[in-house]
Amino acid sequence: MILTFNEQIQVAKQLIDDYLDELTKDSNPELRTIVSAAFRLRQGRIDVKSVLKLREYNISDDRWKKAMDIIDDAKQIVSTKKCLLLYVRNKLTGAMENQPFDLSTL
Repeated sequence: MILTFNEQIQVAKQLIDDYLDELTKDSNPELRTIVSAAFRLRQGRIDVKSVLKLREYNISDDRWKKAMDIIDDAKQIVSTKKCLLLYVRNKLTGAMENQPFDLSTL
């Protein structure tokens, strides 16, 4: 499955930025650097895995929680792939082994 975000991701980013502005105003801005890295563009797109990883942090601030909800709402499935897994029993060991099976070569 390939995921992307809709335009709501910018709202989530702004809420996170507001939270980080307040959190880091009197301290070292290293936390901002770490969190903001999740929103950096890679090949012209936001890295979905990096942004979704932010959801793992247990931060109690209401702005952060709302941003995480918006991130959930902003997810969009771009495409999916179906796969067929084929297992064959190994005659020597009796174990089931994954057998590569590429339909595109047929």
